[in-house]
Amino acid sequence: MKRIIALLAGFAVTTCILTGCTPDPVQDPGTSSPEEITSSASEAVSSEEIQSQAESSQEAPSQTVSSKPVVSQGNPSQFVSSETTSLVLPDVTDLKDQPHYREELTKRYATYKAKNPKLTNEQIVTRVNIGLDQPYYTGATPTDLSDGILMVVNKYHYLPEDYQPENMELVDKKYWSVGFPVPLYMQMEAKLAFESLCEGGLAEGMTILARSGFRDYAFQKRIYNNYVSMDGREKADTYSARPGYSEHQTGLAMDVCTDTHGYLQFYKTEEAKWVKKNAHTYGFIIRYTEEDVSITGYSAEAWHLRYVGVEAATYIYENGITFDEYHARFVAQN
Repeated sequence: MKRIIALLAGFAVTTCILTGCTPDPVQDPGTSSPEEITSSASEAVSSEEIQSQAESSQEAPSQTVSSKPVVSQGNPSQFVSSETTSLVLPDVTDLKDQPHYREELTKRYATYKAKNPKLTNEQIVTRVNIGLDQPYYTGATPTDLSDGILMVVNKYHYLPEDYQPENMELVDKKYWSVGFPVPLYMQMEAKLAFESLCEGGLAEGMTILARSGFRDYAFQKRIYNNYVSMDGREKADTYSARPGYSEHQTGLAMDVCTDTHGYLQFYKTEEAKWVKKNAHTYGFIIRYTEEDVSITGYSAEAWHLRYVGVEAATYIYENGITFDEYHARFVAQN
């Protein structure tokens, strides 16, 4: 099995060379099998596609304008004021009524409340629990793998370098984007749900195709380093995950496109509207939205779908919150 897939991958790369196409920077052509997924062929990352990814954030004006404050990538704790000195810390006794209140974070709650007096008690506790009172990547901790499909991977929680899900399966090839013949893996539960989503879309005249599924640590590292060399770390951090901090490594995320629009243009399509309205019924959320840049720390990605299960996805959709907030309130405490 490994040898067959490796040969297919090699054929795909050879085909690209002969036809003049370029390998996609967000999916590893060298991926071999669920048991040992590698990225040996990923060094052929296309600089042209890397440039298009880096420029994708410039298309934001055509998407929904955020109603939430957008926070500087280097200092997300300043939601309201840049004043950090002479703070009079308020009493936070009233915060203890929040079910996800953590006694060891009392001083941080008080500091954050002083800087953000307009936030509700629930928002204060939730955001500090996420880590948003500190710069991104500060105090980052390993992801709790026991959370299963609800594991959180963000700028405060990372995956081990050698992490690869055990229950990986190939997404049915009929859902792969045309002209992109490389293996696309997801965790089995997420894979089945994704295929159901694609079928649900087809039933209503929508063509939703898989673009990029599982990506290992090594490949993500090459992608990220290329972006950094091109745009610098501060800007790269706004649209690319650092190695170990990418949801694609969980096997629970899939980037999508259509048969007429690439992933960077997906937000312009009817399929994008359908996904926004219906993804939760299949257990998926749009992980990075324009409204939530200040929480996720990433530019909007209408194409990035994350599987969390129907229950969690429906709650997130109906309450207009991020997965980060959902996890901090309902998963981390358990």
